[in-house]
Amino acid sequence: MFNRLRQGIFWDDAWEVLVRRDTVDREILWRPFGEKEGKVWSVGGDPFHPSLPVEQLDAMLSVVASSPQHLFITVTDYPEHSFQRLYATSPDSPYRLLEEDDTLNNLWFLVRIRDQEEADLRVPATIALKNCWVADGVRWPMVGILAEPLRGGLNLRQVNSLCLAGFGAIDWVVCGGAGDGDVPHHADWARDLRDQAEERGIPFLYTGSGGLLDGRTWDEIPPFRGEPNHLHVFDHCRANRQDGSIRSVAA
Repeated sequence: MFNRLRQGIFWDDAWEVLVRRDTVDREILWRPFGEKEGKVWSVGGDPFHPSLPVEQLDAMLSVVASSPQHLFITVTDYPEHSFQRLYATSPDSPYRLLEEDDTLNNLWFLVRIRDQEEADLRVPATIALKNCWVADGVRWPMVGILAEPLRGGLNLRQVNSLCLAGFGAIDWVVCGGAGDGDVPHHADWARDLRDQAEERGIPFLYTGSGGLLDGRTWDEIPPFRGEPNHLHVFDHCRANRQDGSIRSVAA
């Protein structure tokens, strides 16, 4: 399936499961589970949006965990909420969605960063998301940066000491176009971001300007190993199907 990604089709299908940022569409929820052939799914909506109830995120994770043949790629503007929503309890959620050594190998996160102000705030949270497991040696499988739409240059080399120590832990840099028509220095911003990724051996995917930067495509993508999900305790994670029955996640 990644051969298709390299040809410029960056996902096979869209999973538009979130509605109005606070509701999961139950008719769409289990659609990936019903397709046995592996696909790359672009997840519509932000799973860490503060308006999304934890029960709705729970239902999404049920489908991801039950569909290891698929790869799900989702974008978030709220990486700082990731640890609380996935691993902590709250008045709205008396149980953890994930245990500290759980892994969902087929769920990739891209954190949107459009300018330096967002980089200063979100890169540390991105590193924290990558390393949010407490268990030794267990890390989120893939966490990347989505620099789109670019509103200025990004210096990720010296955001702060945490960035300096941890930027190498980021697995993917995806750079898109500028947001407001032709921005004069957009190509320079993209080149600099590419160079920063290359310095650290991070795959770089460029999707702006027809996919060409300096006369060539940049379509590097982390490997998807297709490893099985490991779920320590996931019995509570269930989703109501449209017919009213409950489908349990196979751990």
